[in-house]
Amino acid sequence: MEKLNKKWDELSPFYTFSEIQKDIIVLSKIAGKKTLVVAAADEENVLKAAVNAYKLGLVEIKLFGNKKIITEILKNEKFDLKNCEIFDYPDPHAATEEAVKYISKGKGDIIMKGLVHTGVYLKAILNEEYGLRRKNGLLSHVGVFQPEGYKRLFLMSDAAMIIEPTLEQKIDILKNAVYIAGALGIKTPRVALICAVETVNLKMPATLDAAIISKMSERGQLGVDAIVDGPLATDAALSEEKAKIKKIKSDVAGKADVCIMNRIEDANAFYKLMELFGKGNQAGILAGAKKPVILPSRGDDDTVKLNSILVGIMMSYFEDVRK
Repeated sequence: MEKLNKKWDELSPFYTFSEIQKDIIVLSKIAGKKTLVVAAADEENVLKAAVNAYKLGLVEIKLFGNKKIITEILKNEKFDLKNCEIFDYPDPHAATEEAVKYISKGKGDIIMKGLVHTGVYLKAILNEEYGLRRKNGLLSHVGVFQPEGYKRLFLMSDAAMIIEPTLEQKIDILKNAVYIAGALGIKTPRVALICAVETVNLKMPATLDAAIISKMSERGQLGVDAIVDGPLATDAALSEEKAKIKKIKSDVAGKADVCIMNRIEDANAFYKLMELFGKGNQAGILAGAKKPVILPSRGDDDTVKLNSILVGIMMSYFEDVRK
């Protein structure tokens, strides 16, 4: 553990998914490979991502689902079946429940959704008897992006879980995103609270929430190591040029590592636009659970799903370092 902690301290913030991949190889040699558990694994793109992660030397894999279908897909991928364990559960509900129980018992490190409805997957994750929800913890979705031409990674939340977050929930969403930023080597992330404008407008409740959270952060009330500012529009948060043109004085404007959106519609639209035009340079994961939970979008290809596995692996090592 001492060697892992020392190596972790040497890591610099990650700027590309390929750099994350290289550091995982280094960390795995020190602390061992992580185990990826796939629930309802009989889905081609999910299996491609899991197999690629295995072939790259990043993880061991355990597959729960319809063994016949899984075997056919793996043979098409020319994958040696001796390199993974397949648990035969043709029913996706049962496959998901058993996968969650397996990882809850400490036999796996990261769980990933396959060919099963999101509601079924989340019901198992949140199950009080065997699930992965932390006590009083809020689960939120975090997207990680590096669009073509953009020089660094940035995070955005919440595109999939909390429909209309309250002020308190926005703070929890922020904390979850800051945690994942930490897992990606960003030790003091700059967090932008995204609104339509950069000024407080009494007719726009989102700007009031942003201002309150910013002031709470300034006074050390959030309990996280982050620099928080808002309200900020998306362009001012992510573009130094736009922030300069708008003459915004802020330690976050133009340099945001994390963008916290006001509600799910804004965040989901942002995520889908990045999916369409970001050329696959993104990942999606849930934060706030006992273990990293990968929740792919149906539209995500195997590259995005592989990137999501990379983020999940780094979260798992980060948890080891924090113990």
